[in-house]
Amino acid sequence: MTVTTKTNPGAFQSFPKTTLRKILSKTYARLRQGDVPAVINGLVADSSNWLIQSQKKPRYYCNLCERQLPYFVHLSNRLRIKWHSVCPNCNSRPRHRGLKVLYQAVLQDLDKPEVIHFAPEPVFYPLFRHLEKSYQTTDYILEDVDFPKEDIQALSFATESFDMALCNHVIEHVPEDDKAIAEVARILKKQGLAIFTIPGNWRRNKTITFKDLSFNGHFRDYGMDVVNLLSRSFSSVEIKDLADYNHDYQFPLGILEKTNLAFICRK
Repeated sequence: MTVTTKTNPGAFQSFPKTTLRKILSKTYARLRQGDVPAVINGLVADSSNWLIQSQKKPRYYCNLCERQLPYFVHLSNRLRIKWHSVCPNCNSRPRHRGLKVLYQAVLQDLDKPEVIHFAPEPVFYPLFRHLEKSYQTTDYILEDVDFPKEDIQALSFATESFDMALCNHVIEHVPEDDKAIAEVARILKKQGLAIFTIPGNWRRNKTITFKDLSFNGHFRDYGMDVVNLLSRSFSSVEIKDLADYNHDYQFPLGILEKTNLAFICRK
């Protein structure tokens, strides 16, 4: 089966509405798996989605599809409920909406940078269109990228090839994240910049390692000790809470504080 960026979150796809039938079906499936936390979080999130779908008054803004919206769809898993998460129009997540502003700000300070984007999302392509061939994409699984089948733990790119690396929700899927981070640093030029976003609990210090890959293919759920991991390969690590960008628009982007952090790493 062909796997492409069109199946990624943030692929300009509308998000299906929640129905009572879907709520019952999903709840039954979670009950069969015996995952009580997932059942509870799922019921709360799905029921909330069903209730808010009738709202019409604009309360949020998606800066990717440029729509004022009455709601963002809540998501859930066994660990947490992700409130005000998915844009129902373009399928973007809070991290995408925040990263758009961050990427724009960074690009303003760079003159035609050589950019490598891991596991790219189509919602970002317009931002980099002006760079033309200076913007390249890569992934291990996705096939519609410039450099397919690249293992981030052992990249084929020459040392000091790029000015900027973008790595959005990737290293949690990698068995050896320390090798992946070191490889990203290796392929950056001196003073090069890498921007990482990863799922985690940013009110917790320690990273949790999962026993299996049943949690969306994740090997771990990060804590703030990830800064130490990044600091082994980069000379500086700046933390940016993407929730700060809620204030850049008339309506908020649906980014809650301390839930979507960007780690801006300088080689």
